[in-house]
Amino acid sequence: MKSLARSYIWWPKIDKDIEHLAKSCPGYQLQQNEAGKVPLHPWEWPTTPWQRIHLDFAGPFLGRMFLIIVDAHSKWPEVEIMPSTTSTQTIDRLRTIFARYGVPAQVVTDNGPQFTSAEFQLFLKTNGIKHITTAPFHPATNSQAERFVQSFKHAMKFEKQSASQLKTNMAKFLLAYQNTPHSTTGESPSVLFLGRPLRTRLDLVKPDLQRKVMNRQIDQAGRKGHSPTRQLSIGQTVMARNYSGKDKWLPGIVRAQTGPLSYEIKVGPNRIWRRHIDQLRASSVKVNDQSDDTAEPHPELGETGQNIAPAEDIDAEPDIELATNPPAVQQQETGRATTGSEQRYPTRSHQPPERWGLNCLIRKLFKKTT
Repeated sequence: MKSLARSYIWWPKIDKDIEHLAKSCPGYQLQQNEAGKVPLHPWEWPTTPWQRIHLDFAGPFLGRMFLIIVDAHSKWPEVEIMPSTTSTQTIDRLRTIFARYGVPAQVVTDNGPQFTSAEFQLFLKTNGIKHITTAPFHPATNSQAERFVQSFKHAMKFEKQSASQLKTNMAKFLLAYQNTPHSTTGESPSVLFLGRPLRTRLDLVKPDLQRKVMNRQIDQAGRKGHSPTRQLSIGQTVMARNYSGKDKWLPGIVRAQTGPLSYEIKVGPNRIWRRHIDQLRASSVKVNDQSDDTAEPHPELGETGQNIAPAEDIDAEPDIELATNPPAVQQQETGRATTGSEQRYPTRSHQPPERWGLNCLIRKLFKKTT
């Protein structure tokens, strides 16, 4: 229009005058195209799961309607096959889901009649849920639910659908989606929503963590001992480590197995020891097995965790007694004990020290009293 006008006539500010004339024309304004789209304003990311959820309907698709629910924090999706899109049916499905995950604080929907009805508004108000609606005919505002609707339709189109396979295929899709890292959060919805990844058939490729740890412990124990684990059978003759006598080993018979590596050993008619496999040796010495089974009367190494010194070491140590007798009496006893044997050292007369003449005074008083 501006070029056509300038080809016939021109005056200063002719372009502005033509623009002002077009904007003030009612017929021209009614037929204008939409203005350029502005960038979408991002939703505030909730700090906890199930704080804000987005609802939308997908369909008619595959001859059915689907209720789509997406958690804004974790992107966890829920899909329900709807017989109808009435407010009553929508409330029934939401009540079941709320019983499973709890009541959210906010619900975002479009302006569909099932979401704006008085029945639905009363349901939200009764449960203390804030209802946020998007701008009419602007589905991009509810982008989180709309984006999942596209992913859901795209995935289900490539499946051979039938009435019996619809629920199975939908469950497979949800399991894969919930366990796949999301491009926005970088984590899978299951990790952010449940705090753990979901177990799938792909986990069979990796070994179980518990079995892996047990195998490593067994390998470390084998490398440390440099020998395979030994096993003993009930009734087998063995040599058991002795910690309370002169003999280092005593023959015995395996009576019972008390643990993976510990056994009860009968070493006598009244003695039953508990020993680790490292404290036992296989033996062919014959042992008389008697019926009197009495537990070991004293603690052994491995039961109390204390080391008991051998008997010969205890006997070798001299007895130490407190000097409770007077010095004179003690000297006489020492003299009597050494008269019968050869003296190796010269005798010495031990006298108490003189302190201010008190000893002399005490002796005089002692003589007077006697």
